[in-house]
Amino acid sequence: MTVLPRFLRSMRRVPVLRRAFDAAFYRRWAHLVLGGALLMPFVALTGVAVELLARRTTEELPVLLTATLAALPLVALVGLLSPVRELSASAARALLGGPLIEQEFARTGGRQARRRTSLWFVLHLLIGGVISALTLALPPATALGLAAPWLPDLQLPAGWGVGAEDVRRWWLVLGAVLLLLGLFAAVASAGALLSRAAGVLLGPTPDERRAAAHRQLVRRAERHRLARELHDSVGHALSVVSIQAGAARHTAATDVAFAVTAMRAVETAAREAQTDLDHVLGLLRDDDTAARLATPLLSEVHAVVDAARAAGTEVELVVSGSLDEPDAEMSREAYRIVQECLTNCLRHAPGCPVRLSLDMRAGELLISVGNPLPAADTRSRPGPSGGRGLRGVRERVASLGGRVETGAVDGRWAVTARLPSARTGGR
Repeated sequence: MTVLPRFLRSMRRVPVLRRAFDAAFYRRWAHLVLGGALLMPFVALTGVAVELLARRTTEELPVLLTATLAALPLVALVGLLSPVRELSASAARALLGGPLIEQEFARTGGRQARRRTSLWFVLHLLIGGVISALTLALPPATALGLAAPWLPDLQLPAGWGVGAEDVRRWWLVLGAVLLLLGLFAAVASAGALLSRAAGVLLGPTPDERRAAAHRQLVRRAERHRLARELHDSVGHALSVVSIQAGAARHTAATDVAFAVTAMRAVETAAREAQTDLDHVLGLLRDDDTAARLATPLLSEVHAVVDAARAAGTEVELVVSGSLDEPDAEMSREAYRIVQECLTNCLRHAPGCPVRLSLDMRAGELLISVGNPLPAADTRSRPGPSGGRGLRGVRERVASLGGRVETGAVDGRWAVTARLPSARTGGR
């Protein structure tokens, strides 16, 4: 009873036969037979044409070969049709396995994609036709060869050169086994070839890969932009709320007027945070025009300065030139840069005086924010926030083609950003 399982386990050690125990092998075989089935209508159509052109009875095999070759151009033309690509990709995903063919690329219909699909269609049907012919011919021949030694009355084809009583009939068993192994090897090789070709011919073209990479970069940049907006706007408001709420809690019993003023500042900061949050949600909904109009401009910088002062930080604001002069994009980014710098001052150096300088020179806006370093300043090393604020400042400055310098100088922490009014002026 253990002979058959042991024999099957030994057969699994043969590379070709090992694949015969794999379900993926038979799925690929079915895909090849499907290609042969799709080839038959084209061969039948061209076969009629070959017979009519020959105007005489010809041998069946030459007609079949000629009709098959004549059908390939027609197959290539059909392969140029847009539905063929998606249908071929669906069949390849289900039966071939191998490299994943993404659905979005299977639906593209560019010229380069259609040419690749046409080549794939020809390759699939041609190889599938050969494998289908072998599948129809070799199994009966294998069965006949295996049965020949035990069927002395079996009339073998004369072309085989083997008599009914010839001991060479036993060689037919070996020949039958070799035919079967050859069929398995042909199916495995053809399936592996088509599996690799599917990823190349039905997958994304180089142009599609570049376009997809560009779209991914755009999406990533948009996510970074939204993260900066949330960090700079809502993060600033939360810092003000935290400081003012703490001050109100400590002074509620001793200085009611100050506590009320602090809570009013909390209310104002929360209202501004809600406005900024609506702005970011507008970006998420692709309502770009309305969202950008809601972004504060540099001319409104007094609001963020007043919020910092209300939080208990002395802020000296020095303005040179007109804050209405920068273009809208620079003005929005400059406002966020100032807001983030003041938020860092509130968070890392509470109570320290801050000097904010805005200098609009010819073709350049110079932003300088500095404060004395407290006993323990965490801006120069990674903290719980991971340094996102300064990284956001650098990204905003870089997006405008400007330069930024941050760090401790002579006992003061300073952020200096230079923003050109035109992109060409900062490179």
